[in-house]
This record gives sequence, C-alpha cells and structure tokens, in this order.
Amino acid sequence: MTALVGVATAILTFILTKRRYNIEVQTKGIERDLKSFEYYKEVTDETIASQNQKIEQLQKENQVLKVQISNLQAQVASLLGTVCYDTSCSKRRTIMPQS
Repeated sequence: MTALVGVATAILTFILTKRRYNIEVQTKGIERDLKSFEYYKEVTDETIASQNQKIEQLQKENQVLKVQISNLQAQVASLLGTVCYDTSCSKRRTIMPQS
C-alpha cells in the first residue's frame, strides 16, 4: 500500500512539476515577446516622429516656394504686358548681332 501511495505521489508531483515548468516557459516567452514589442514600438515611434518633422520642414519649404513662384509669375505677367508683339512697332527693340 505504501508503494502505491509513493507511486501516486510521484505521478502527481511529476504532473504538477511539468505543468509548472510549462507555465514558466510560456511566461518567459511572453516576457521576451513583450520586450521585443516594446523595442519595435520605440523604434517605430522614433521613426514616425522623425518623418513628421521632415514632413513639416518640407511643407514650410513648399510654402516658401509657392510664394516665390507667385512672385515670378507676377513678374512674367508684368513683363509680358510691356512687350510689343507687332514686328513693325517702333517701340519694339531688336538687337542686331554685331559683325
């Protein structure tokens, strides 16, 4: 009878120990995965912040360029308004090549 109790105790101990070991392995795996997730989240957040700064900088540069284009368009329009298209017009100046 004592041997039977000893075997039953050994089996129960084995089962409980194996279960505890499996739970510890799963816990360590989850902790490892969580650390990996936190690392990649940090890297992603840094990348997003960097990209947002670049986008803001490009938007500012774009605004400056739009203003410059607008100014140049106004200058071209002003110049075109003063050009005489009639080839016989006395106001039209032609530059003759020098020989």
